[in-house]
Amino acid sequence: MKKVFRVLWGIILILGLVTGCINEETELKTEKENNLAMKREVSSSQNRTMMQFFHWYYPNGGQLWEEVSEKASELSETGVTALWLPPAYKGTGGAFDVGCGVYDMYDLGEFYQKGTVSTKYGTKDQYLKAIRDAHSNNIQVYADVVFNHRGGAEAKVG
Repeated sequence: MKKVFRVLWGIILILGLVTGCINEETELKTEKENNLAMKREVSSSQNRTMMQFFHWYYPNGGQLWEEVSEKASELSETGVTALWLPPAYKGTGGAFDVGCGVYDMYDLGEFYQKGTVSTKYGTKDQYLKAIRDAHSNNIQVYADVVFNHRGGAEAKVG
């Protein structure tokens, strides 16, 4: 009887140890899963910050796209995750138009029209570089476009 009791007691102890190890391992796995879930939650719920990187009275001279390129790293470090950029195409006022007086939506500062190659904010190459620099600093870019202003056509002769 004592021998049976010892065997049963041994089995109970072994089962207890095994169960304890299994529970401990399960708790560790659960803790790791919870930590991963929390990290995912934090990254997906990160506050996003969009900056409007222009204003109506921005000075002429084609410098905005270069400014975006120069400041992309600094903006990213301060928490900016997206930039809203002005209309990039040629306006009726050439290099003086903010982009709301649409002249040519396909001229992003590439063709000589309205007395200039550059738009108010710079050239097409500068614009594309600004976008690349923003993206390389994990900043999304939103381009403003004004579709309903079409007063910039050339005058009709005759």
